[in-house]
Amino acid sequence: MVTAMTLTTPLTELLDIRHPVLLAPMEKVSGGALAAAVSNAGGLGLIGGGYGDAEWLEAEFARAGAARVGPGAGRGSWAGAGSGCVGLRVIAGMAVHTMYIVADTAFIGSLGTDELAAATFVAPLFFLMIALTMGLGTAVTALVAQSVGRGDSQGADAAAIDAKYKTPWMEAADCVVCHRIIDPVAGLFQDFYNEEGHFKPRMDGWFQDMFGPGLEGEDLPKDEKWRSLQWLASRTVKDPRFAVAMTEPVLYLLDGRKALRPPPGIEDAVFAPRRRAYQMQLIFL
Repeated sequence: MVTAMTLTTPLTELLDIRHPVLLAPMEKVSGGALAAAVSNAGGLGLIGGGYGDAEWLEAEFARAGAARVGPGAGRGSWAGAGSGCVGLRVIAGMAVHTMYIVADTAFIGSLGTDELAAATFVAPLFFLMIALTMGLGTAVTALVAQSVGRGDSQGADAAAIDAKYKTPWMEAADCVVCHRIIDPVAGLFQDFYNEEGHFKPRMDGWFQDMFGPGLEGEDLPKDEKWRSLQWLASRTVKDPRFAVAMTEPVLYLLDGRKALRPPPGIEDAVFAPRRRAYQMQLIFL
C-alpha cells in the first residue's frame, strides 16, 4: 500500500488542506465537478463565478456535492446575458451615482458661485483622502501577507503595529516594554553628540518622540542634567543587581578561574561533589 505524501506549508496550515494546490476559479470552466476533484485530492477547489449567474452557481454547487469547495472570482468579460449578470448591475449602479453627482452639482450651482467653488474644492480632497486610506490599507495588507507567507509572525505584527500607531515605540505595548527601559538610558548620553564622544549640550533638547532621560522609572532631575552620567553611576551602584552582575567578572580577575555553575542534574556521576563546591562558592561570594 502506497501512502500519499503531503507537503506542509503556511498555506496548507492556514486553509487546512493536505497539498498547497488551489484551483483557479476560471470563469465557468472551473465547475463543481472539477472543484470537488481538487478538494477530494487534498487541495482547495474553487468554483469560478465570473458571470455571476445565480442559477449556474447553484447547479455547480450541487455537482460538487459534499466536497469542501468555495466560490471564486475569475477574470472574464462581464458581457453576459440574463438578469444575473453582475457586470450590468455594477454599470447601472455607477450610472445612477454619476447622475446623482450631476444633479447635486447643479443644485449647489443654483445656490451661488461661492457654494459651487467650495464643493469643487472639497470634493477632490475628499476623494484624495479616500485614495490614500485605501492605498495604505492595501500596502499594510500586502506587508502582513508577505510576512505571514514567510512564517514571520513577528514581521507581520511589526507591520500591523507600524500602521496602527504614529509612534509605536511609545504607544504599542509590545514596543513600550523595551523602549520604556532603553530610551531613558539613551537620553542620559544625549550630550555626547557624536561617535567620538565629544561632549556638548544639545541646543534643541532631547527628542520629543522618545521617553525622557532617567533610569528604572525615575526621571533625571533638571539640576543633574549637566552630570547625567554621574547620576546614572550613582543609581547603578545602589542597585543590588549590579553587585550580583559584577561578582563573577571580579572573581575571574582576582582568582583566574571562572565561577562554578550549579550541577545540571542529580543523574550526574559527580553531582554530590559539584554541588558541595558550588555551595562553598556561594558562601565565599
